[in-house]
Amino acid sequence: MVIVNGLDDPSALPMRVQLVNDRGRVLRAGRIDTLDANGGAEVYHQFRTQGLGGFTTVNVVDSSGRLVLTGTVDQSA
Repeated sequence: MVIVNGLDDPSALPMRVQLVNDRGRVLRAGRIDTLDANGGAEVYHQFRTQGLGGFTTVNVVDSSGRLVLTGTVDQSA
């Protein structure tokens, strides 16, 4: 699950959510087609056949492929 907010450029839609591992492998995790009044959206994706170990970076890219948001996931727990 990825939750974003504060995005204020609807012309950047659709945005894509990606998970990236330390080797640069990218998994598509979803697409943001609309934003709420606060510039927010939620994306849910269940990976049934893919383990997510090592995928510690979450990127959101706009419709032209530019990085809009990035964050990390702590897998130590």
